[in-house]
Amino acid sequence: MEINRKNLDQAISSRLKQARETAGYNSARQFSEKNNLPKTTYWQHENGKRSISASYVYEYARALGVTLNWLIAGEEVSVQA
Repeated sequence: MEINRKNLDQAISSRLKQARETAGYNSARQFSEKNNLPKTTYWQHENGKRSISASYVYEYARALGVTLNWLIAGEEVSVQA
């Protein structure tokens, strides 16, 4: 299965905004300042203007309290017994 990088970045961007708002941050600027992240870079990631590296995906997931799986694929991890 081939993954389209642009579609993946757009999906992550959408989930970034959703997670940021759910976490109570009113703006991309507020989130980036509170978490010591480059403001312009975060804004570009959230708005789909820049591809997101694995290291930023990890940082954003950690800061927003979401799983990598959700941020990348939109799926929660389920644990099966």
